[in-house]
Amino acid sequence: MMQRMMTFLRLRRKTQLWVVGVAAVAVIVESSLQVRATITLLPASEPAYERVVAHARERGETARTVVVPLWPGDSAWTSLEQYAVTRHPTLLLNGYQPVVSRDYIDTVFMPLKSLNKGELTAAQNAHLHEMGVDYVVVRENAFPEKVSPFSVWHTLQAFARSPHLVPLVVSHGVWAYRRRGAVPAAAPEAGEQAPAWLDADWYGFSRVWSARHCLVQGNATEEGVALAAVGDALATPSTSAGTFTSMRWVWLARGTGTVDLVSRVNGLPVGRTSVTLDGGSEWSWVEINAGAAARAEDRFDCRLELQSGRAEVKWALLADGQLMGDHCREAGHVVSIPALCFFHAGQGDPVDGSVLFQPAVDPDDAIWYGLRHPLMAGHYELLLDWEGLTPGDHDYGTLQCHVGLREDEVAHVDVAGHSPTRLEFTLDEVDLVSLRFVYTRRATIRLRGIRLRKLPAPGGA
Repeated sequence: MMQRMMTFLRLRRKTQLWVVGVAAVAVIVESSLQVRATITLLPASEPAYERVVAHARERGETARTVVVPLWPGDSAWTSLEQYAVTRHPTLLLNGYQPVVSRDYIDTVFMPLKSLNKGELTAAQNAHLHEMGVDYVVVRENAFPEKVSPFSVWHTLQAFARSPHLVPLVVSHGVWAYRRRGAVPAAAPEAGEQAPAWLDADWYGFSRVWSARHCLVQGNATEEGVALAAVGDALATPSTSAGTFTSMRWVWLARGTGTVDLVSRVNGLPVGRTSVTLDGGSEWSWVEINAGAAARAEDRFDCRLELQSGRAEVKWALLADGQLMGDHCREAGHVVSIPALCFFHAGQGDPVDGSVLFQPAVDPDDAIWYGLRHPLMAGHYELLLDWEGLTPGDHDYGTLQCHVGLREDEVAHVDVAGHSPTRLEFTLDEVDLVSLRFVYTRRATIRLRGIRLRKLPAPGGA
């Protein structure tokens, strides 16, 4: 195995120079499907890669690295890493190849793809050890939604807590880690404590389905699906989401009946609970733990079945972390979320969780967005905390609020003048809320985070 992988790594090294030009053109084409193509200045040096190379040399070794996101092998996104290693000699386990071999899929991509979700198991750590790969690098601003159901923050948080990784450096949006040996340390090493923002518990949702998409037996309504007869049921499509034990299924439902929830992994029941709905027309969350998958490729799904009474269901969600809406049911409560928790371009700050956007490297597009989080009906105030880093007055961009599965825009405001930028929006009914920052690329700005609170009803206290 080791000899085969060393040959594999050497072949990738030989292809690095010629594929950079080809892949750089391809990334423009591929990126045009995600964001507007713009001229971006690639850095002359990558300090994170410099640190990896220096660390390996200090140990008398050659730096061998796996990069996250981990793609199947032919994605033009990897051109960023191919460029980096031409400046700082590193052997990449997962560089670019125009033709992807079956061996790469079986040996690298499939066994390690859960790294994209921040998951590094003992077996995967041993696999990397066997291949001689001692470093993991995460490029946070090349982390589109197709990579993981969560933003890069979820991956960084998981890596910060991993017993198999030691952080080396964070620079220019690249996070480098040293892999521990096959046997993890019993306790964190000195200087390994994660910053406070990594302990936050707002993730958003990995998957969201309309109830009508889950219909097995029942009647579709304007709001979702009505369950009126015993045995009427909904079932989510199966999905993979890693092996995190904190995952749970959340259904938005109302009515005056009893429903059974059954969570399954690979089609086998792993949990069951019965929930009584007594809110009438009031929507509420019913949930069940999703169970733990043994392998990254295992599939989750959930079935909801009516046992008595009547019920109406609007959405099914596979979630990790807290429900922001639970903390905003009553007026006045404030929820604060660091900017790094959202999908984003730019460079995250490992200390305070802010994100930096610069005209030289970031496009004029929607380059910060999320969380697609459910909120109850009501009037809300959103404050965006930011810092302008270019002297003078500038129009930095636009903050937008979108709702629903189709993400229709309901409010927007220019980000200019002084921080914080304030945006108000109203939900006539429970709905999914997403935010976007559309950058103008006219000046440098640091987004620090948001503060959300539900406002009192008109005429209320």
